Amino acid sequence: MQEALSAAADSHWLVVTHAGVIRSLVGHTLGLPLGSLYRLGVDNAAFTRLQQRKERPLAVAWLNRPAS
Repeated sequence: MQEALSAAADSHWLVVTHAGVIRSLVGHTLGLPLGSLYRLGVDNAAFTRLQQRKERPLAVAWLNRPAS
């Protein structure tokens, strides 16, 4: 996964997916143990933004931003 994210650095991607995938990506980004992923609330139709910039670690820019 890290190779794919590094290759996409400084580009924009929109991924539409389910809450479990979002929890997995956010958990990986924050280094959370797998057992704690369901402690992350992911609302329906909300936006989560992860940022991968060159020479910087993957970061959560925002989580659960409302669609409207």
